[in-house]
Amino acid sequence: MAHRGRLNALANVFNKPMQKIFAEFQENVDKELSWGNSGDVKYHLGVTTERE
Repeated sequence: MAHRGRLNALANVFNKPMQKIFAEFQENVDKELSWGNSGDVKYHLGVTTERE
């Protein structure tokens, strides 16, 4: 999946807040906003959620 499609899916399908997505691209990421990810490659974003 293209990165732009992945970001769209994270935000609109998995309901990951845009603030958290964009925070992961910053140099000094707030650990609360990064959901505890190591950030090995900042373009490999993910999310965990439950959907009905």
